[in-house]
Amino acid sequence: MTRLIVDMPDELLYQLEEVARRRGLTRDQALYRSFALLLKADEERTKGNSIIIARDLPGNRMRPLYQLTGIFNG
Repeated sequence: MTRLIVDMPDELLYQLEEVARRRGLTRDQALYRSFALLLKADEERTKGNSIIIARDLPGNRMRPLYQLTGIFNG
């Protein structure tokens, strides 16, 4: 496994640690999952697809709440 050193703003690190705490993960596990989500978002974007946050509804339905945009700008 390769070791990676990342400079991260304090607020972003705090938020990452909070996610890890709520989910019962280590900070590294939360960071791995963040990278995996970024890679999946990039893969879907190259296919012309979007990532949407949705609320689960009864009857195996979903209500879209938010479309992630701008993740690859800049």
